Amino acid sequence: MSDLGFSSAALEDLRQTHGFLRQQVGEDFAAKQIHEILTATELLGRFPRLGTEGFYGPERRRVRRFPVGAYFVYYVETNDGLLVLRVVHSKRDQRQALGQTDQPSNG
Repeated sequence: MSDLGFSSAALEDLRQTHGFLRQQVGEDFAAKQIHEILTATELLGRFPRLGTEGFYGPERRRVRRFPVGAYFVYYVETNDGLLVLRVVHSKRDQRQALGQTDQPSNG
């Protein structure tokens, strides 16, 4: 398995997700959801091309997106492995969460 890293924004996303879910539905569900997301990132570390590729963010960076339940994991392949950029709930404004003002383009 290649190296797997998390941006500070992705770590904050996970922290906020856990806190919100713990408050709304309890610790067990919150922990289970975070575990599912982390398990998916480990899978992506082994098979990084599973996600759909697009160009996201203000720099129009080549980024992959992978669904995990009600969340999208945004990540990039690096020379050493994989870097998770964001973990965003599917009902959130994805463009705003990624810091862009227009739709992602494919290819």
